[in-house]
Amino acid sequence: MVARHLSQHDLTICLRVCQAWKELYHPRLWHHIDIYWDNNEIRRRDISRALKANGHLIHCLKFRSEVYDVLSTFLPFCPPTFQQLVSAEFDCSLEFVLDKDIAQFINLSSARWRRLTFRESIRPKLGIEFGPKSFKALFKHADTLEIFRMETRNSVAEKYIDQLLCTAPKLKELYLFGNYESIIGGWLDARVIAKSEWVCSDLEVFHCRIGNIPRPEITRTIARKTASKRVKRGTHEESVGLQRQIYSKLARHTKLRELRLGLRMDTKSVDYFRGNKEYWRQYDCLAMTVESGLDLLKGLKDLRVVGLEDMEIYIDGDTEQSWFAENWPNATIGQTDYFTDADNAPIHPDEWTAICRFLEICAPIDLKLIHMIPDTTIEAKHNRRYDCLVMFLDSGLDLLKGLKDLQEVELYFMDVGIGNAAEEAWVAENWPKARIGRTIYAS
Repeated sequence: MVARHLSQHDLTICLRVCQAWKELYHPRLWHHIDIYWDNNEIRRRDISRALKANGHLIHCLKFRSEVYDVLSTFLPFCPPTFQQLVSAEFDCSLEFVLDKDIAQFINLSSARWRRLTFRESIRPKLGIEFGPKSFKALFKHADTLEIFRMETRNSVAEKYIDQLLCTAPKLKELYLFGNYESIIGGWLDARVIAKSEWVCSDLEVFHCRIGNIPRPEITRTIARKTASKRVKRGTHEESVGLQRQIYSKLARHTKLRELRLGLRMDTKSVDYFRGNKEYWRQYDCLAMTVESGLDLLKGLKDLRVVGLEDMEIYIDGDTEQSWFAENWPNATIGQTDYFTDADNAPIHPDEWTAICRFLEICAPIDLKLIHMIPDTTIEAKHNRRYDCLVMFLDSGLDLLKGLKDLQEVELYFMDVGIGNAAEEAWVAENWPKARIGRTIYAS
């Protein structure tokens, strides 16, 4: 009883007191192990010897590393089985970990898994490959699994997510961070949910996007296109009917403390481009309005966190705000707009003028080419650059009228004003010899 309250340091001191204490406290010392895995071969062999000698005592394993493809290097140093291992937490780079290696690790435990957490120590571009082989191994432990968290980008197939909810009666936490750039996984299909029977009645944490819901009330222009380009088609009756089925499904889980249906985008990452936030915002989500059936969730009194980030929802009105205050008084409601500071910030006039003055100075040097491609590797229209020179007359384009010898002006993958009637007329008059290269985006 005393041993469970001692730190690892205190336990090691107890081992040295006498042989009797060593026999008493040694199993507890190995109950919970924290491993840091690196490229040092000597440390790897030391860890391997320790695991093979004491692996049968380990119940909980925390694994930290900054090595890429970490599991393929760690697995050969492991014992054939961990007889009592029920909990594992990975805090490392998981982007290059293979599905088969995850499955092999899950199969190492001859006990019944209760907790599995995968957390990225380095922000990934693609995320974890948790696929068919991993889920096949995981489903063998569905009857004992309590916590399953993927705190990293992933594109897990929705059929596996739904199957887990339908076969894990003791599941308390399902946390799937998802991937906002992926439409092939990492989220649940509302139409599938409506037909499923979830068995996890003790669910306390649910973090997963729910999509494929018609939202005909969304009519605004989205990323300079009509709403029909991004919004799931369907009638108002179909939309409300499907949403009420989803609300009813969620309402059964009265122990929920966290209900996270959105996915906040990291606008400060190096792979975020201006306009991404609006383009990748979820438009086929639950509306979370009283009209759509929100009142079905009034029984979730234990909610403390409701995450609705980067979802197209309209909950700022008095009706919804009053409902939240009355029914979820202790909950923090998280939501975000589809604009960021970077999206809203115009090019500073001084910066634009300075560039134009520089070009005017260059004009006497027989300037014949303006090359303004920000990144020729970006070809997807959702990565079109919005933080470039806009090339409108109102923004100062007329300052370039002295560049009469221009032969080429390349503006590919840029959101520019050239193409409008006024700007086209200006180009014809002032740059008569120039060929204008730009990317055309179909509406």
